[in-house]
Amino acid sequence: MIPVNELLNKIKYDKSENPEEYEIYYYDRKLDSNLIFKLNNIMQIDSHFVIIIKSNHEVALPLNRIKEVRRQNQIIWKRE
Repeated sequence: MIPVNELLNKIKYDKSENPEEYEIYYYDRKLDSNLIFKLNNIMQIDSHFVIIIKSNHEVALPLNRIKEVRRQNQIIWKRE
């Protein structure tokens, strides 16, 4: 399985992909629940974090909290 940061980079920068079609499902420790954000909310991707825009603030999200990546509601990547 491809590492999630490589997958996100491919989707974000590959001109043949449409980032608006993708949703990221991640675990929020404060809320103790899974949340969703659109891939086009990602500002930066590195080997340990993604920086997203959430409520007009930049938030660093550890990659290990990402549980699924979906395209048009179909799972294309899932953490085992």
